[in-house]
Amino acid sequence: MADELLKEKNFVSIVLSFQNDEAVIGSFLQTVDVFLAGKFSAYEYILVNNGSGDASVPIIRDIAGKLSGSVTMLNLSYVHDRESAMFAGINLAIGDYIFEFDSLAISYEPEIIWCAYEKCLEGYDVVSTSPNKPIQLSSRIFYHYLSAITHNKMKLTTETFRIVSRRALNRILRSTGKMLYRKAMYNCSGFDVFNLKYEPLNKSDNGAEIALSDKVRSGLDILVSFSEVGLSVAANICFVFSVILLFVVGYTFFSYFTKPDIQPGWTTMMLLVSTGFFGVFFVLTIMSKYLTALLYELQDRPRYTYRSIEKLSQ
Repeated sequence: MADELLKEKNFVSIVLSFQNDEAVIGSFLQTVDVFLAGKFSAYEYILVNNGSGDASVPIIRDIAGKLSGSVTMLNLSYVHDRESAMFAGINLAIGDYIFEFDSLAISYEPEIIWCAYEKCLEGYDVVSTSPNKPIQLSSRIFYHYLSAITHNKMKLTTETFRIVSRRALNRILRSTGKMLYRKAMYNCSGFDVFNLKYEPLNKSDNGAEIALSDKVRSGLDILVSFSEVGLSVAANICFVFSVILLFVVGYTFFSYFTKPDIQPGWTTMMLLVSTGFFGVFFVLTIMSKYLTALLYELQDRPRYTYRSIEKLSQ
């Protein structure tokens, strides 16, 4: 009874999505549960089944009754991207604080989970954790560019998991946008954000890994949603064409008055037509991306669709 009185009374939610993670899902839940049971009086697991076709679901059903926290499994109708899958689980979470695990590989001491929670109690509404090692070059370039072109200068990095306060999460969930990126949204929320570094137990730990195709698709959506890069590119192209137009006009008049025997307009016309067609199609590509995003918002399609919700334990 004395030990129970010393445990934290805040109710926390643990949200994670899994897809063919039979090799790690069982050990992850058992390791995390042993630690949380010693720290919190009550907590819940929201497990999002993102189209798993292996033994992940049977493993979860088998160990759900052995976990101290309540277990809810959300089965999505089809395979979603990671952000949509996580938001499906986050929307079901009822905790005062919500842990979001983007990676099921535990290459850190479980005590880091408690350190992140304590940092949140200090006043930081969003606390993320990252291995204390350089991030991949492609990710570093993308984060730097995204921060540079957005109005809010964001300090983004590769993260393993994060904890979010209920008030910060409520603000995010009120967003009507469909193209969502949690890192950017939390950084732009106005709440205090802190990144907690830890020494990885496994040197190959690079945080949550994302497939290249997902990076490209998400990157395009993020640049459209969180910046005005398309408008900036279009404006710069218009400026370049203005300079070219002035040059062509000047060259045309110069040739007309100084070289009456030159084939009139050939070089100028070829330069103008070739660069003009390239510029027009480039601008159209940017505009089509924005129109696609606008159409996606106007259609008011759901961020995710799910087939069923299973309450595996109380």
